Amino acid sequence: MPGHASVIGRLRAARVPGSIRGNDGIETMGRGLKWAAAGVAAVLVAAGVVAWKLPSWLRPQVEAQASQVLGRSVRLQSLEWAEQGLGLTLRGLSVAAAGAGSADTPAAQDAGAAAPQFEVERVALQLSWSSIAARAPVIEALHIDAPQLRLVRRADGTLDVDDIARRFAAGPQKPQGAAPPRFELRNLRIERGRVDVDDRVVSLRHR
Repeated sequence: MPGHASVIGRLRAARVPGSIRGNDGIETMGRGLKWAAAGVAAVLVAAGVVAWKLPSWLRPQVEAQASQVLGRSVRLQSLEWAEQGLGLTLRGLSVAAAGAGSADTPAAQDAGAAAPQFEVERVALQLSWSSIAARAPVIEALHIDAPQLRLVRRADGTLDVDDIARRFAAGPQKPQGAAPPRFELRNLRIERGRVDVDDRVVSLRHR
């Protein structure tokens, strides 16, 4: 029947746009995947920028907080995150000597002042992922390279670190019965350490 044939022809013709719409769907999915890939790449780049910038932002914060706690100028040459894991490396850490000024005085920042009270070439700290489950710091390894401590016993018998001891003694008191901070240290290594003592009471130097 001519009418029947024409209906079939129109139905067949109607399938063509449907196939076109299917191709459009594939193209839409492809564009979606491209946008998703671009979004992931942007997130990774942003994370990389944060990881790169964070140490430079964090270093002065560490210096300021440590200086406030000790009442001495604290300097840190660099702070670096490990490329993998939970590693942190501090380089060139130093605490100003007594009499070099407090953290807020220019004398403390004078490179020509007295030798630092304490300095360390490198401190490498590696935390464990188990800290999350333990809900407390689990230090897999702590390596301290070339620490040097200088002490002076003055003629009156006092030490040049007495001011730091007084600051700690005057700090906030823990509630009675409070548990000490929880942490675990699995591996400690100290290399090339040195202690210099200038005992002015008996006019001797000990190393």
